[in-house]
Amino acid sequence: MSMLRKHMDFLGLSIKKEILKLIIINIILIGIIITSFIFLNQPFLSIMVGVSVLFIDYYLFSSYSSKKNRIIREREDEFVSIISYFKIFISNKSNVYHSLECLKPYSSNWMANELDNLLNDIDHDKSIQPFVAFAKNFNSPTIENVMISIYQMVDEGESEDRLTQFTFTFEQFSREHKEHLIDAKQKSLDTINVFPLAGAGLITMILMFTILTVIGDLNNVI
Repeated sequence: MSMLRKHMDFLGLSIKKEILKLIIINIILIGIIITSFIFLNQPFLSIMVGVSVLFIDYYLFSSYSSKKNRIIREREDEFVSIISYFKIFISNKSNVYHSLECLKPYSSNWMANELDNLLNDIDHDKSIQPFVAFAKNFNSPTIENVMISIYQMVDEGESEDRLTQFTFTFEQFSREHKEHLIDAKQKSLDTINVFPLAGAGLITMILMFTILTVIGDLNNVI
């Protein structure tokens, strides 16, 4: 439950409303099971709805984690994009603070807000902490290395050596990010390949229960 709460907090959802929604869906499905079993005398339908309840609950619970991971992935994609612009500004002899300010027009509302927070923190704290705090918005540990490299340009000046180090760190992160995207895509394709097998298994179960139901009805007639 604590993990589910963390996912919902990240997504800005009310855990009470989401749990209530899940309860209502389960009550409706359980009502269908009871109705089909008692009043309609359809045990096969009851079993299929019962199996559906498990799949639906799994999908609903896993959807929060999937949405969170998708948002994090999109934010990391955007980080790669805006730091590419940052690299251009720095290469054109703009200082770090001004280069960070120039990123906001190219950013989403969320990223622009986080950049504002970073700049505000830099105004009040000249240490590395604002850069580390900004990096904690992302899952990739390499982003922290990129932000530390940017801080070093603030602390020690935008020298040629620091610019070269930043470029190397960013290119390493960009390469790892692309490899991660390829790996995630491959895993997604592997998951899709499982669906035909799951579908075949479900069809087999349906046929089996249908045959058993027909045999039972024939026995009752005989």
